[in-house]
Amino acid sequence: MQTGFGRTGKLFATEHYDVLPDIVTLARSMAGGMTLSAVCGRAEVIDAPAPGGLGGTYAGNPLAIAAAHAVIDVMEQEKLVERSNLLGEKLMARLTATQANVPALKEVLILLTCGVYANVIRFLYPLTTEDAVFDKALEILDRALAKV
Repeated sequence: MQTGFGRTGKLFATEHYDVLPDIVTLARSMAGGMTLSAVCGRAEVIDAPAPGGLGGTYAGNPLAIAAAHAVIDVMEQEKLVERSNLLGEKLMARLTATQANVPALKEVLILLTCGVYANVIRFLYPLTTEDAVFDKALEILDRALAKV
């Protein structure tokens, strides 16, 4: 499952459910563009492979790890997880209101596959998007959907 840090309104999507994942993989935005990945999990799972049995090409270096620490610090300082909730609620409210005027807009979902028939719009805006820019994007989206 691909969710990204804070994109679901929690730092990790699993926090929405009463589950303890065996393994969580992290990469990409974790280090702000630096090549870094991580595999985290319960000790009995992570410790199971023999030494050298778990690794990867982006397994880390001091610079990338420092970048990841900086990303996490900024996410906390700028309250980006909370902002994710705010922007998500704003987007859902706008799309739900738009449904009344756009018959082609049947359901408001966000799907990774972008729909079997390429009929799904994926929203992957930066959580740091300024309010004025986000509002302008919603206006443009409204106008575009009204022409469908």
